[in-house]
Amino acid sequence: MREAMTPKERRQALLSGQELDRLPIEFTHNSIVSKLNGQNYLQGQASADSIADQEIALYQRYCYDHLNVDYGLNGLGRALGSRLLDFPDSAPAVDHYACASIDEVLELSFSNAEITKDPNLFKLYQACHKMVKVLGPGAIVQFEIPGPLTALTSLMEAEYVLRALRRQPDQIHQALRIITDLFKKMIEPFAELGVYFWISDPVASTSLISPKQFKIFCQSYLTDLVAHMHTCQSSVILHICGNTVKILDDIISIGVDIFSLDEIVDLSLAKDHLGHSVCLLGNVAPVKTIYQGTPSDIREEVDDCFTKAWDNPKGFIIGPGCGIPYATSVKNIESYLSACLAGATSYAKKRNRILNEIK
Repeated sequence: MREAMTPKERRQALLSGQELDRLPIEFTHNSIVSKLNGQNYLQGQASADSIADQEIALYQRYCYDHLNVDYGLNGLGRALGSRLLDFPDSAPAVDHYACASIDEVLELSFSNAEITKDPNLFKLYQACHKMVKVLGPGAIVQFEIPGPLTALTSLMEAEYVLRALRRQPDQIHQALRIITDLFKKMIEPFAELGVYFWISDPVASTSLISPKQFKIFCQSYLTDLVAHMHTCQSSVILHICGNTVKILDDIISIGVDIFSLDEIVDLSLAKDHLGHSVCLLGNVAPVKTIYQGTPSDIREEVDDCFTKAWDNPKGFIIGPGCGIPYATSVKNIESYLSACLAGATSYAKKRNRILNEIK
């Protein structure tokens, strides 16, 4: 389907308050892209070519805006000695952690996670390179990395990390500083390709830590990372799972362009808190609605999201509240994308009329 604007043109128009052909559509598809291309997850992740080819094929088949290459919540752990279990139908999980304490984390050779030493990272870079080469500069290829605190939980158990927030805060800060600086260096080769960035930080959720802990252990490191991404000429999406209501005002100070909301956060509330500063993304329920719902359920919830947030002052992107489950049927995927396209087109027309009225 040939459209009037490229995804990069559309995002820029959205973020700068200009007219656009339709609102952007997010399809958080990391776990299911292989399935939709007739492969399992392991086959799809086997090489740079397989990652790129499956993303390109899906992007050309359906109408959405962002291709995605995922470092993984456990990517740092894989590079630095955590043992991962791979599954045919989902992302890998940690079987054995590299470290049993924060002191052991500080003794790691973090340079082993740099692109010249980590074959997995280099594979992802090659995949991004191929996508940009094939699709051209107008496509949005996103490289997704975890937030620093989430990345730390790939090196030692989350329970130990959360305990150390209280008992060894100085050592936690040392580790988070190292990880943040590593990620700033890590993204630079991707930025040279014209790739944009997405940060996923589930451990930063106030479902797991307190708002005070978020301010102390997440906010400054995310702010630093986002600022560096901006120097690399990338707009940035931040996703935090779970309940973020108590930290919505803090998201503004991080400087992120787009905040992706979990389904449990009401879009109207988020618009009231963030709308004049941050573009919102979300938040159709990925399990209850996209996986388990009927096509009618999907259309109804997609429209409800548009109704609540299409007029967000800094823009709105329709998308799932988190990753879409691997077992989701093709019928429901297509129902979701069809409903998104219909709403994105009609609500863009309403938005354009208002922009013309205030000129």
